[in-house]
Amino acid sequence: MIGEELLLLGIPLTAFVVSVFAAYWLMKWRNIAILVFLGLAWAAFTGMMFFGMEAATGLDGFGYVLGLLGISAPIGVAGLIGSTVGWFKREKAMHA
Repeated sequence: MIGEELLLLGIPLTAFVVSVFAAYWLMKWRNIAILVFLGLAWAAFTGMMFFGMEAATGLDGFGYVLGLLGISAPIGVAGLIGSTVGWFKREKAMHA
């Protein structure tokens, strides 16, 4: 039973942590093009999940819901948090 809980919490947590650090680092060092590319890739993944969920029949859409809640949502929130903190740190360092 511990393996399932580890997967259920570990995958979204790992996606969140990796995304926070990646967005923070990219925004702090002003790699805007890469950050925009990653944002577009996230938007494409989210769109594909929504379209797949729409086309699924019965309980087949449950996997898409888990993908949206377990991968897409943590990455989206972490990208916003990491890039905002990186932007403020960069601005603070430039004006200090």
